[in-house]
Amino acid sequence: MPTIRKIFCSVAAVGALALLAVVPASAADDIIALDLQQALNAPDTLAHIDGSVKFYFGTATHPAIVKHLGEAVTNKKANGFGRNSTRGCERAFLDGLIAFQEKAKALGANAVIGINSYYKKNEVAIDKTVECHSGLLMDGIAMKGEFVKLAK
Repeated sequence: MPTIRKIFCSVAAVGALALLAVVPASAADDIIALDLQQALNAPDTLAHIDGSVKFYFGTATHPAIVKHLGEAVTNKKANGFGRNSTRGCERAFLDGLIAFQEKAKALGANAVIGINSYYKKNEVAIDKTVECHSGLLMDGIAMKGEFVKLAK
């Protein structure tokens, strides 16, 4: 005679397999146009970006470049399950900026220029919006930028 524990484990296993069969079919990959200014002015962004590194998106003008220090790509994800997609996208965006800020400081850069969306290596200029991909469980933003030392 099966124990209650064995019955529970069997039912849980069947339920998990049923869920796995449904999740890929219902997974979304929606593109969210995250408002750049809203994301830059979000309380979390203002709390974590210290101003020591300047960010220039797309083709925004900036002071003269003194030294080129390399490029990098960030690919950040945020938990999107049960959360507003905009909130998850803002978190992924912030995590990308934090990664850029830390790398810039390590390289001796004072700016990251030409920051563009770079999802699946498809470069899209960031002008007023940032491309965020929102799925069933995760929201993600990939960005590419160049680290430079700018004239003051």
